[in-house]
Amino acid sequence: MLRLHYFNDDDQPSVQASAGLTRHFQPKPSFHALRQLQNVLGNYRFGRVVTNEPGRLRVQEYWDDALNIIWVAWSPTGNGNAFTATLDQIPGRVREVRLMPLDANPPPPVVVTQTGGRQLKLDVDESPLYLLFDHD
Repeated sequence: MLRLHYFNDDDQPSVQASAGLTRHFQPKPSFHALRQLQNVLGNYRFGRVVTNEPGRLRVQEYWDDALNIIWVAWSPTGNGNAFTATLDQIPGRVREVRLMPLDANPPPPVVVTQTGGRQLKLDVDESPLYLLFDHD
């Protein structure tokens, strides 16, 4: 189980010694990931699982009150899995793609290819990709 707490940790021996978002008051990778999660999905609700291929690909859909849609795609493996995936029946034109950051530097831009109007090709690994869609 992953535990994150909103306090500093000093990584000293104890029950939850390394569960802080900062260490010695310096942001850890979880701090940056959680900050983006809040910034991107803060006003959104979980809608549904779009794709669930255990050991390969997971895509979840989130939407807000205005029915804006975000898909989050990643490979839930823990073994460095990376591949090119094709997503079918996408809900619109991709407006923006964001890669989850693990430090204060902006992550590199992500290129996706929308084909056939309702298909999307993208490189997937264990770092979540946020796909922000325009309405049809």
